[in-house]
Amino acid sequence: MRIDVRNLFLVTLFAVFLTACKAVTVTNPVGGEVYTTPPDIALSFTKGQPATLKITLNDQDITSLFVIQAEGALAAGASIADYLVDGENFLRVVTPATPTVKFLYDAAGPVVHITQVTEGSTLVVRGYAEDPSGVQSVQVNGSAVSLNASNQFEAQVANANFITFTATDRIGRVRVQKFARPTVSVANSLSVRVSSAGLNFIKGELESLLKTSALGGLLKGMNPLKEECILGSCYRINVNDATIADNKLNLAVKNSADGRLDVSGTLSGFWADAEVRLDPLIGWTTRIPVAASVDKITFSTTAKVSVGAGNQLKVSLENLSLSLGKLSADVSILPSWLVDPFLNAFKGIVVWILEGQLKAILPAKMAEMVDTFPRNIVIDINGNQISPEILPASIATPENGLVIGLGARINAITHKGPAIVGYPWKEIAAVPAASNVSPKGAVRDIGIVISQNMINQALAAVTTSGMLTVSMTDKDIPGLKDINGAGSAESVRVRLNAASAPSLELVKSSRGLATFRMHDVYLGLDAAIDKKGTMRTVMGATVDIEATANLGMTDQNALSVEFAGSPRIKIRAMDPASTLVLGNNLAQSFINELTPKVVPVVLGMIGAIPLPSFEGYNLSVGEIWVTDESANYIGLVASMIRAQGKAARAAPHLSAYVENGTTASVSGVRSARAANAVTVEGNVVTIALNGYNPDLAAGDLQYRYRVDGAPFSVWRERESIELYGLNAGLHTIEICARTAQLVPSDECATVHVQIKGS
Repeated sequence: MRIDVRNLFLVTLFAVFLTACKAVTVTNPVGGEVYTTPPDIALSFTKGQPATLKITLNDQDITSLFVIQAEGALAAGASIADYLVDGENFLRVVTPATPTVKFLYDAAGPVVHITQVTEGSTLVVRGYAEDPSGVQSVQVNGSAVSLNASNQFEAQVANANFITFTATDRIGRVRVQKFARPTVSVANSLSVRVSSAGLNFIKGELESLLKTSALGGLLKGMNPLKEECILGSCYRINVNDATIADNKLNLAVKNSADGRLDVSGTLSGFWADAEVRLDPLIGWTTRIPVAASVDKITFSTTAKVSVGAGNQLKVSLENLSLSLGKLSADVSILPSWLVDPFLNAFKGIVVWILEGQLKAILPAKMAEMVDTFPRNIVIDINGNQISPEILPASIATPENGLVIGLGARINAITHKGPAIVGYPWKEIAAVPAASNVSPKGAVRDIGIVISQNMINQALAAVTTSGMLTVSMTDKDIPGLKDINGAGSAESVRVRLNAASAPSLELVKSSRGLATFRMHDVYLGLDAAIDKKGTMRTVMGATVDIEATANLGMTDQNALSVEFAGSPRIKIRAMDPASTLVLGNNLAQSFINELTPKVVPVVLGMIGAIPLPSFEGYNLSVGEIWVTDESANYIGLVASMIRAQGKAARAAPHLSAYVENGTTASVSGVRSARAANAVTVEGNVVTIALNGYNPDLAAGDLQYRYRVDGAPFSVWRERESIELYGLNAGLHTIEICARTAQLVPSDECATVHVQIKGS
């Protein structure tokens, strides 16, 4: 493999060059220093006040927080506190370009890393603790743990449902990390709300079934439907065929707390082809064809939805009543003594048929459709399998909607990954009832609330199954072979091995939904470096990855993680088997380039956080938000879209515009009306999104994108795309849109961005 070390060298050279000619100097905070309170940020202008000034902290624009004067700028520590993260922080003066300042903020006690777990009668847990201010002590389940000089430990732990680590640093700050073992089910994990409008999907399915299931072929196997003797003469009624011309079904929801739905409907045009077999007391057997119909049938009932044994949803009908309209039949050829008995018998047959059909179809179909998580489903990624077991626990019907509370356990079926201590556990109250109205006022068919605990349980199952122990080539990650000039001819692969499960910590913030953490993960870049094609480790490192994250939809109707901004990457150890030996700065640059190409792709492939499914429908997810101030749950709203019939729906198209003087260009779009759609400041690219939406009433457009041929991001409702840390050179960004009806744009927009090297 040909590694172009010159590219890596230029990173350092460029930093040195900037130091010599920079117009802005960061005088505080000091790089590498540890701060226990939010530090003031002080800048000095060595060449006068810049015409344009943009400052970011952890990829969030904080320029507006500064008081700017001719000789410098100042932002008080209190004003930036919400932008700080515990641990490493990155301060960047984006414009004019200035070297990044990395400083440490110590806001909590030590972090305990679990690197190995050995299963047995007790657990043997190995790991270490770290803190910028130094580690004082670590306890597990209340018992002290011995630490060596590097704060590493090995502890024997009882295999209980929960394992709690309590760590204290040298300035007295304490951090508690509680883990639930993989076998612990998550109560209060999920709430699904089907609105009264959303219940229309049940109505449509039931209408179709009542029209088509009934009647003809089913009834033949039930003949004779009526058999009776009068004054010695007997008759038998067989029905050969039956149809319902049309039906209208109405579902109303009672405002009760016990899951009762009022169901009423009107069926019209019931027709039957019947045969009357007459066996008179005297004479011969006669078969008489008769056609009969009922112009209108009305019914009403109460459907009670409840949770039965084994957490099975069941639906029972109460107080079913039927009322028939005008009955018509050609009875002129029937003997007079048989006319009234036949009409009465036929009326009874109609009632019997429909009662039977309604009692069979309504409960079964409603239970099937309201039971939104199929049992025994398996998610398989390259032979690694997990199985979500999500079971209903409670039913309520408040405010014209059906609310289902669920518990979850997401199991690893395969165990090709590491044994883990468990997943981060947060003590939370009962799951809030889902709402089908978003914070922005969008009203959708479905509302869903998912707990942080359930998300982390899914990520733990993924890890244990082996989905995070992967090897990928440039076919999986197209930009892989171009890292630092690797070249297109060589064979290249990347390996990712997780030691522990990644996690999401939800945050109540406008800058992202969560903080993503993946600690002690090994990343290795291998290549064929000789004529024999032998794969060797060019560069390998164990790293910690943290990033602001959002959630979005995969094409497989599952939630997945997306980074919002650049990940924060800390190299813990270099692989001594690496054939390319680099200094700390160059190695960091290498890993900074590799990680954003690999980790989002892996997370996007997984899609391990399942959403409800409804037979014959897809979910179009709109707004996603953190529901509560304690940041325990995410909420989302979704529309139910019929799986068939997309071709008849209008497609969106994209618009973008690049103003003269920027370093970007746009192609592959239908219109160009969104002024200043693409801006480039240093290595930060912002793309405003302004696609044409042909169906505004259904909801906003959803967008996804990819950079330089990498796999696409998740689908999300977005107003803009922000890209950080792009290397110098030309980049190609593809942007696709789809409507809330899940109809994609005919073509995607292509944005070409030139990042300058100076």
